Amino acid sequence: MAHNPSVAEIWQAVAEWAPSTLAEEWDNVGLQVGDPAAKVKKIVTALDVSQPLVAFAIDTRADIVFTHHPLIFAPLKQLDLSSPIPRVISTLIRHDIALLSAHTNLDSVSNGVSDQLAAMLELMDVLPLCPEPSGQYPSAGLGRVGRLPEPLSLRQVSQHVCVRLGLPGVYVTGDPNMVVNRVAVCGGSGSSLWPAFVESGAELFVTAEVKHSVAREAEMRGLAVMDAGHFATERPIIPILTEYLRSIAIDRQWDVKVLMFRDEKMPASWFVPGAEE
Repeated sequence: MAHNPSVAEIWQAVAEWAPSTLAEEWDNVGLQVGDPAAKVKKIVTALDVSQPLVAFAIDTRADIVFTHHPLIFAPLKQLDLSSPIPRVISTLIRHDIALLSAHTNLDSVSNGVSDQLAAMLELMDVLPLCPEPSGQYPSAGLGRVGRLPEPLSLRQVSQHVCVRLGLPGVYVTGDPNMVVNRVAVCGGSGSSLWPAFVESGAELFVTAEVKHSVAREAEMRGLAVMDAGHFATERPIIPILTEYLRSIAIDRQWDVKVLMFRDEKMPASWFVPGAEE
């Protein structure tokens, strides 16, 4: 017989796929706001906590907002409701909406953020760029590296990335005519994985928020690095998370509806002089 699970049961189901132990030490995953014992009838998924997302959750009478990015990273010293984060927390509590987040554990796990990015770029023979150090999860780790089905120029790969991620453009360091065989990817901010990329033997690193020093080193080494944006490189995981929760609900006979917040947009946009005229 169908029943309503608790907030804690929802998190446990996701943790079976993306264990909390895979999260980086600095991260904050799991329950952010709410009562773990509260019963759940409706879940809304999204990449980020935002005011439009919270409004959507209220309008749809959701019991959980499940995001990739946590709202709370550092301990809050005060709940000053004139500040954005405490105000969102207060709104969620007043409307009995719990907040769950799966962040770097979802980045690292098999079929997680970077695997989805690798799949969108049609990479083959994909392996973790930085394997999970304990060895408990052989297919897990930050970033991925694999080969293209056939060698392409950097210009061609750049065009492919724009099409697959729905972008008007990307920042690229490297000779547009250089031949690319192997590609490393990391959804979200990946500059810290630069040394692993260099050691991997790949010619191109697709990630986001590329540091200036990393771009300069790529230039000096004759390698390529592509900044495709944090939002675009991670947003593809949200439909996967949504379908995972839906399949779990069916398997466990949960009376739960899972909605994806489809109106989510990048916090910044491209400005091209003259384009608005």
